[in-house]
Amino acid sequence: MATVTGNLKDIVNQAMGDRQGELVFRLSDPSIAAVGANAGTIYPTAEQRVVPSSTGAFTVNLQTTTSLLNDAWYTLQIEWLDDEGGVMDFPGWQIRVGVDGGSIDKLITFGPPGGGWGGQLPNLSLVLVSLTKPDNLQVGQLWLQAAPEAHDSPDQGLNTGKLYRGIG
Repeated sequence: MATVTGNLKDIVNQAMGDRQGELVFRLSDPSIAAVGANAGTIYPTAEQRVVPSSTGAFTVNLQTTTSLLNDAWYTLQIEWLDDEGGVMDFPGWQIRVGVDGGSIDKLITFGPPGGGWGGQLPNLSLVLVSLTKPDNLQVGQLWLQAAPEAHDSPDQGLNTGKLYRGIG
C-alpha cells in the first residue's frame, strides 16, 4: 500500500466543508499483485471513498499500480452537494501509484499508456519550473530548469536558461 495525499477545494480555493465533498478512487480494471508481500492478491474495481478534512486535505492508502500484473490505474470521481442536490465530476486522469505514493498531482498521467490519442491531454501552456526534472512532466509539456524563487538571480546555477520539452 502507498499513501496518496492532496486537497479538495472549490474554484475560489475554499474547502468544500458544508457541501460534503467526497473522493471516490477505483481501479480501471480488476488486477492481481504480481510482486511484493501482496503477490497473488486479486483486486477488484471496488471503490475506495475518502472524505477530506475540514481544510480540504485528504490522505488515502492505495495498492500500488506498479506492482499489478496488468496495466491498471486509479480513476477518480469527485462528489459534492449543491443547491440542487448531488453533483459529480469524472476527470479523465490516470492515477498511477508507485511504492512511494505521494501528492496526487505527481501521480497523474494523460492519454493511453504508450502515448497517442485518447483520454485527457496535458496542459501544454503550463511551464514547470524547477532545478530538477519534474516527476510529472508529460509528453509535450515544457520544463524550465531554474529555481522558482530565484527568477531574477544572476547565479547560473539557479537559472540555467535551459528549456526542455517532455518526450515519451
